[in-house]
Amino acid sequence: MEIIQILVIILAVYLIIKVIFNFKREQLSLGEFIFWELTWLLLVVFTVFYRVFDGFANKIGVSSILNLIVYLGIIMLFVLVYKLYVKTEEQKEEITKLVRELAINEKENKK
Repeated sequence: MEIIQILVIILAVYLIIKVIFNFKREQLSLGEFIFWELTWLLLVVFTVFYRVFDGFANKIGVSSILNLIVYLGIIMLFVLVYKLYVKTEEQKEEITKLVRELAINEKENKK
C-alpha cells in the first residue's frame, strides 16, 4: 500500500468520525449524514480496491478509477458550490426582508 493511500484512508476515517459527531450534535440532517458517510466510505473502498475498479472505469471511458474519482469529486464540488450559492441568495433575501421590517417598525415607533 502506498503512502498516499494510507493518507487518504486516515483522512476518510477522520471524516467519517467527524460526520458521526456532527450528526449526533444535530448539525446534519439524516439525508446529509447518509450522503457524507457513503461518500467517505466509497472513498475508502475505491482507495483500497482501486485495481478492481479500473476495469469499470475503462468501460465508461475513463483511464483509471483514480481519474474517475477526481472527475466525480469535481462534479460534486460544482453541485455543492451551487447549493451554497442558492442558500446564500436565500439568506440574502431573508436579511433584506428583515431589515425592511425593522426599518418600518422603527419608523412607526417614532411616530
